[in-house]
Amino acid sequence: MQVSEDQHMHKEPRTQPAKENSTYKQSLLNWKNIIKFLIIPLIPLIILAIISGDTDLWVVDGQDHFYFEMISVTLSFIVAYFCIMRGYAFRDKFSLFIGLGFHVGGMVDILHGVFAIINLGDTVFEGYFIPQTWVAGRIVMGLVLMIAIMKYKSWHEQKIVGSMLKLVIPYTLGLAAIAVTVVSVSIYQPFPFIIIDFLIQRPYEMLGAVFFATALIFFFRNKLFENSDNFFKGIMVAILIDIFVNIIISYSSSVFDTAFNVAHTLKNVSLFIFIMALASSITQQYKIKNNLTDKLKSAYNELQEKFSTEQELADLKDVERQKESFLSMITHELRTPLTPIIGYCEALERPKIMGKLEEKQYEAVNKIHANALRLREILSDLLDAHKLEMNKMTFNLARFDVSKTFIDIIANLEIITKQKNIVLSTPVNDKLYLNSDKERIIQILHNLIFNAIDFVTKDTGKIELNVKQDRDFMIFSVSDNGSGIYENIKDKLFKKFYQADTSETREHGGTGLGLSICQGLVEGLGGQIWVKNNDDKGSTFYFSIPTKRENK
Repeated sequence: MQVSEDQHMHKEPRTQPAKENSTYKQSLLNWKNIIKFLIIPLIPLIILAIISGDTDLWVVDGQDHFYFEMISVTLSFIVAYFCIMRGYAFRDKFSLFIGLGFHVGGMVDILHGVFAIINLGDTVFEGYFIPQTWVAGRIVMGLVLMIAIMKYKSWHEQKIVGSMLKLVIPYTLGLAAIAVTVVSVSIYQPFPFIIIDFLIQRPYEMLGAVFFATALIFFFRNKLFENSDNFFKGIMVAILIDIFVNIIISYSSSVFDTAFNVAHTLKNVSLFIFIMALASSITQQYKIKNNLTDKLKSAYNELQEKFSTEQELADLKDVERQKESFLSMITHELRTPLTPIIGYCEALERPKIMGKLEEKQYEAVNKIHANALRLREILSDLLDAHKLEMNKMTFNLARFDVSKTFIDIIANLEIITKQKNIVLSTPVNDKLYLNSDKERIIQILHNLIFNAIDFVTKDTGKIELNVKQDRDFMIFSVSDNGSGIYENIKDKLFKKFYQADTSETREHGGTGLGLSICQGLVEGLGGQIWVKNNDDKGSTFYFSIPTKRENK
């Protein structure tokens, strides 16, 4: 008995420090997230709040306000559709409710903007309608986020079972009823005491700020900041900005003054952060899926060794098929809303369709357009990576002229190379024919060229495409005069998600899938890919494609 007690006494000091160390690390990580995503953003927001006190610093007219609102509508619908798709994909009430809320909020913004432009110049109507419908939209969004975050724990524990419509319909009707009630009152009955002679001249704006602040309080109370999903980090930053949006616009003594315009701009920034958080979450979830896939494969191999019956193997294969079907479905559903988003952006960029935008407005729409295109590229990369991983990539072989393909690639990328003053050339003049998948080879060359563009110096960068026959193979090469590649990372370059610079301040974007996809495509076509540093400067990527290959 004495021995047992002594053993117990000796075990406690060894296990307790390990638990304390784990708790300390988690606490340190949580504080880093709070500082990074809450404390640091407070600094520019406070500065903007102070600057906004000067009412004449930035004054616009009703038409500019209309463009503000149309950008806001576009961003709101992007957030709405992605959150709804996220809710459908994860059977998640939280994301679904927020998505429907943004959809209703976007409809209020449309009404707000359209009525404002129709009644442009009617100062009496503008004086009460624009502030009141703005408040209606802010109250709706504040309530949506507050309710969603307050209900997060119970919703998170109860996944949606059965048809999603049983939640979509009541959620939509409830949110629409709130919005219609407030907006209807705004149209037919001006609120009394709209403006008071004080620093906070529109005190009713503080109601929306209270809702957003309550949402942020419950965000911390429910410990959502501990969630590793980047979607929740984006929510924390967006809510903080929304609080300042309502505080700043409360300074506004008239429509279109400085506080009014800063608040509208910050509202769009908040929506844009939501979009970036959702995009980041997609990549993050794919990485998690990839890790789970690796674990599943490892478990599958172990089980295959343990259990040899056909039924057990069939069950495991069925799990693999379900996982594959899920990924195909989620990738397709995330790509579907991008088409109208890109279409709206292109329409806003064309003066004949939506009217001419101011320079800053055009730049904002252009950034949305560019990021939507980038998101589509990321999803395409994820889909290609998945097909290669599952050995389901198809290749269509046909005879084509390599030299003409080089010329077409150089012509298609001329705008990009001219912008950066980079020389993209090829010494290949003679016709060279190859029987292979032309589109996949163009995809490989594009990835390698864009990789080279990222790492050559602007104004002095040179990239050269070349090809030569080597017995039964054609050896393609993409050479540049950039900084070259460290020897110790060459073996890692073609691994999925690998990036030479992984810091948060890195200069070059991307998911780290480009070179991995290149390797998969080259090997699928029966070749190999490798990289060497040049003798003088830069590096060269090579890949071989067999000249004698037929469709299977």
